[in-house]
Amino acid sequence: MSSITNELIAGTAAGFASTILGAPLDAVKVRMQHLQQPGLTTWACALAMLRESGVPAFFRGVGVPLLNSVLMNTVMFVVFEEVRSALPDTTGGALAAGAVSGLAQSLLSTPMDLLKIQVQLRGGHPLSILRRLAARSGAVGVASTLSVGGSMNMLREGVFTAVYLGLYSRLRQRLPPPPPPPAP
Repeated sequence: MSSITNELIAGTAAGFASTILGAPLDAVKVRMQHLQQPGLTTWACALAMLRESGVPAFFRGVGVPLLNSVLMNTVMFVVFEEVRSALPDTTGGALAAGAVSGLAQSLLSTPMDLLKIQVQLRGGHPLSILRRLAARSGAVGVASTLSVGGSMNMLREGVFTAVYLGLYSRLRQRLPPPPPPPAP
């Protein structure tokens, strides 16, 4: 398998695992942000969710982030490698490739985050949410709604991915190679 295929497989598996493990924490966070009740503790919120809806409450809307992790990892690594190969092999080139990768990711993460939050708060299926949006405000309204927060998300993803992939790439090049495995 190619190096990029290995990166995509490993990244996708890690994305799935972290999404499943983080889903309950994210669900509690979103509920607390939505309720905005002074004095509500994380533990009290989690217990109320468990009493009201059982364990599924902690995984409501997890399908969107799972799909998102596959798409985001694919976009992140493929765009980064393609842009990096077209730029000078410098720290600036690596940072720029990371920033472009982050901007590309934001085109997916902005609408996916919105859908995830709507499913967590209101329940239902992401397609049902899209159909309701379309019925209420048409295609332009759906696009407008799904892009709310897009410019800030572009900035966040661009900066984060520039630092994350750009520095990772450069540090990896500068570190000494690992020693060969011992002979059998």
